[in-house]
Amino acid sequence: MKNTRHELFLFSFYDVTGMARHLEKMAAKGWMLQAITPFGLRYRRIEPKALRFTACYYPPASTFDPEPGEGQLTLQDFCAWSGWELATSQGQLQIFYTDRPNATPIQTDPAIELRLIRQAGKKVLPGHLLLLLLGLLNMGMNLWNLFAQPLFWLSSAASLFGLVCWASLLIYLTADLGCYFFWLRRAEKAAEQGVFLPTRGCGRLQRVMLGAVALAGVYWLCTEQLPGMRQLVLVYLAGFALLLAAVNGVKGLLRRKKVSARRNLALTLAADVMLALVLTGAMGWGILRAVQSGQLSAWQLDTTPPLTVAQLTGQSDEGYIFQFQQQSSLFLSRRVYAQQSDFDQMTQLPWMEYTLFDTDFPSIRQLCLDELFAAAADYGQFQPMDASLWQADAAWQLWEEYEAQNVYIIAWPGRVVRLETDWLLTDQQMVLAGRQLGQT
Repeated sequence: MKNTRHELFLFSFYDVTGMARHLEKMAAKGWMLQAITPFGLRYRRIEPKALRFTACYYPPASTFDPEPGEGQLTLQDFCAWSGWELATSQGQLQIFYTDRPNATPIQTDPAIELRLIRQAGKKVLPGHLLLLLLGLLNMGMNLWNLFAQPLFWLSSAASLFGLVCWASLLIYLTADLGCYFFWLRRAEKAAEQGVFLPTRGCGRLQRVMLGAVALAGVYWLCTEQLPGMRQLVLVYLAGFALLLAAVNGVKGLLRRKKVSARRNLALTLAADVMLALVLTGAMGWGILRAVQSGQLSAWQLDTTPPLTVAQLTGQSDEGYIFQFQQQSSLFLSRRVYAQQSDFDQMTQLPWMEYTLFDTDFPSIRQLCLDELFAAAADYGQFQPMDASLWQADAAWQLWEEYEAQNVYIIAWPGRVVRLETDWLLTDQQMVLAGRQLGQT
């Protein structure tokens, strides 16, 4: 039986009521708060008890302090005299508990308690606002790329994962800040009546957003087609966790050495920057080696493409290189095949490239057609052609002025194909190409 338990710290900074109620439920289940760490809450097993908890702030305290200051010790002594024992503290946040049902509350003046929360917010809100600004910028860039290159983004699980991450961050921060200022305005009025208004944070929303991010991340890793990407992500996450642990280890060591808070902050920031540079350099070197070895190359060698030059012309496929790349998401799958001469053999053979877009959404199918048509607008125009040659719903051929080009777009239910060859296809070749590309 495990005697320790860990969970994420999923509370709004101002939600002192929610923190206390949660810790009381955990104590009733036999878990006592032991510490608040950078990785969350740590509990130790106890006999289930009916305990009362209270969370309050002491703004002068800092996580860089080598030991509690005089004012903080005075607060703890006063609470102990009132029957409240210190469970743990983390910077400004102080957590106390008692087994006395009628113990005097630590804060008896709602105005003072409200002022302490507001002072704590002055240290927390700048980080929230900076994250909100960063989220807005990245969300704007993601949306711009989504509208500028919808086919690439809708077929990329990695891009959609980034979109979910930034959207979740924006939703949570906007809701959390809105709830805080709404509660603050109501709490000020309640304090004038001598009542502390209980807090209600966005912990549930935070859990939903984290769940959405986790699901999007798992889906991305499960559908990722790029060789080596999963290993790269896992190495990056491990490196980030190691960086976080190392930085907090430096801070903890300096605290144990009784280094002043200001000096601890400066040295910890220096260690953070140095270790981040080392990690970034190591990751960059690893990515470069992976690209050079082909593990992160978008193109893969493929020996079984659905359509080859040999099938269309009757010639041999010797002297060719077959390349393939794929992206897929819940909305769209994009497969690109390319057949070109092997330049090492110094041969010049007819080449061919085609892209298959597969989707279950008619609106995205139409979006594929619109983007493919728009991409050729600067140098030509796609004109309808006989779709029965391709056994398809519709087909188009590119024309530049009055000359037909060797670029084709073919549409089937749930599939759109862009085909480009080194020569103009004959009717017989179109029939064969349509049979191969429409059923693969």
